[in-house]
Amino acid sequence: MADSQQKQISKGMATGSAGTITSRISGLARDMILSRCFGTNASISAFFFVFAIPNTFRRLFGEGALSEAFIPVFNEKLHKDGRSGAYIFLSQVLSILGMALVSLCGIAIGLSFLIARLFPNALTPLEARLLPILLPYMIFICLAGFLAGVLNTFRHFSVPAFAPVLLNLCLIAAALSGRYVISDDSFDPGVALAIGVLVAGVLQLLAVLPVLRHHGVKIQFMPNFRSPGVRELGTLIIPGMIAAGAYQINVLCDKFLANWLDKQYDCKAIASLYYAERLVYLPVGVFAVALTAACLPIMSRAFAKGEHDSMEDALFYSIRHILFLSLPCVAGLMILGKEAIQLFYGGGEFGAESLSVTLSVVMFYAPGIPAFAAIKIIRSAFYCRKNTKTPMRIGILCIVINVILNVCLMIPLRQRGLALATCISSFLNITILSILLYREIRPKSAKIRSFLLAVTKQLVVLSWAACAMYFCRFEVETGSRIVDTLLRLGIPTIAGVGVYLIGAALLKCAELRELLGIFRRK
Repeated sequence: MADSQQKQISKGMATGSAGTITSRISGLARDMILSRCFGTNASISAFFFVFAIPNTFRRLFGEGALSEAFIPVFNEKLHKDGRSGAYIFLSQVLSILGMALVSLCGIAIGLSFLIARLFPNALTPLEARLLPILLPYMIFICLAGFLAGVLNTFRHFSVPAFAPVLLNLCLIAAALSGRYVISDDSFDPGVALAIGVLVAGVLQLLAVLPVLRHHGVKIQFMPNFRSPGVRELGTLIIPGMIAAGAYQINVLCDKFLANWLDKQYDCKAIASLYYAERLVYLPVGVFAVALTAACLPIMSRAFAKGEHDSMEDALFYSIRHILFLSLPCVAGLMILGKEAIQLFYGGGEFGAESLSVTLSVVMFYAPGIPAFAAIKIIRSAFYCRKNTKTPMRIGILCIVINVILNVCLMIPLRQRGLALATCISSFLNITILSILLYREIRPKSAKIRSFLLAVTKQLVVLSWAACAMYFCRFEVETGSRIVDTLLRLGIPTIAGVGVYLIGAALLKCAELRELLGIFRRK
């Protein structure tokens, strides 16, 4: 891969990671406030359950299959038809997407009222109140997420990466208002959270529009289902939408199963799964999303120009960095998960029971971090080659396996079984896709050897860092819970990170040198 392409990916990852880190830090602040205000009570469980529905559409239409299929076609339009032709294509797709989202939202709200009336026990009263408020959020956030992918094509990563901060700030304000400001006993704080989410969706869409205009993009309402570009996108997107749709149905299935566990066993399943996912997906969101956003346009342009070696180099480069950054997170959460949960969530309504159930889920989720992160890169390698059918087929297979595992494991392990099923199916997904991708692109043996050597070095250094973290654990009592937790978490973490970096330098891991180069260039 050319040095310029490495710099583009690294710069995009750095910019995207900076924004995503800011978003995740504000997200942690949000979750710390939510956990202290609500713990794992019924209000927050109902909010998390209902919020999963518009979030499902966001991942499907805003950041998922649509965006991943659109970017390669949009890049090809830019290359062949110029900006004017590409912008017309963008307006056509965006118009159709807006019409589809408004229709889906209307249907979903109608169904929610119908279900509440015909099946009064299917939803709690609070869940029935939250649905009509939260469902319109999917219109604004899906459009914002889709347009953020367009900005990434222009190598503008900052605004899309920082936009989610708006959601976190709105939820923080809503949580504090609902808990401490509004004194009406008939007003459930969960409703305040739902209103905060809806306001955030509007603000996130408004944040990306001026940046698009700055890049010369003029969006017009021109739905055209017969456009050649729209037809090509439809051909590409159908397999991806089937796979992504099946996956999102699987996510919703997990939420419904967790909701069932809560009602049957009162095991705090929904809330504990949410808090555990937030910790586990922190590195995935910081590194994988940023790398995918930076890497997919590079691979798409390389494939459009017939530069297959450059595309393969970008793929291996991204996976190496994903593993280098995500593997230490597995060790950190497995060894110091209790301290991390105490620091971020402990206090207020989040007591010993909430800590125990959340920690048990983290232990089953954490090993899947490399798979959760790398799968985005592997799928992008198929999408940039306009092969959306293979990820669809394998995705559906793994989803079926995940559902079967959920049913088998949820009774003996409760919510831990749902987490374990997700880990197993994710590793199976990435293993099969990697084998099929290898058969499809047939990279040179030298590239494979170089990649395997890099991963071996990472695993060796990881073992050293894990030992350092484990043996640096200690108990301390200063009289301050926060200070005690900071010391118990901070000192082993510093030791582990230090050993990891020193070990990477001793073994001459290229990833360390390449990442340090980002900051030197800055």
